[in-house]
Amino acid sequence: MRVLLGLWKGNVAAVHRELTARAARGEGDPPPSVPTLHRAIRRDLSPGERAGLAGGEREARKHDVFLARPRGWRNQVWEADHVQAPVLVDIEGTVRRPWVTWFVDCASNTIMGVAVTPGHPSRESVLAALRAAVVREEPSTTRGR
Repeated sequence: MRVLLGLWKGNVAAVHRELTARAARGEGDPPPSVPTLHRAIRRDLSPGERAGLAGGEREARKHDVFLARPRGWRNQVWEADHVQAPVLVDIEGTVRRPWVTWFVDCASNTIMGVAVTPGHPSRESVLAALRAAVVREEPSTTRGR
């Protein structure tokens, strides 16, 4: 359903027409009514997801609460987020999309710390990003010092 919504840029009526045409060709069950399909999509997709389907990432970001806090003073409030990077990386013979975890200072919108991991974010990746944000020295990769 999300693929069809993306193809038709969030147009539920067009998705309904597509599903009806597929059902007429014998490629699936008949779809529910258009109002029922609208209700289901409103229930299952957030306003930001629906705006992103219709208008792209910029429209989706308008509904995002990330960095929407009132500005305070530096280091008063930090926010953290995870995002799967839109790149493919070869990790030991397996192609993956890495995850990026970061902490942002809400007053200056400055990235304070970041960590990149090949798998889903974990406690370790959050702690690595937080350590990078708090510690003001270059990370050392040598052991035994």
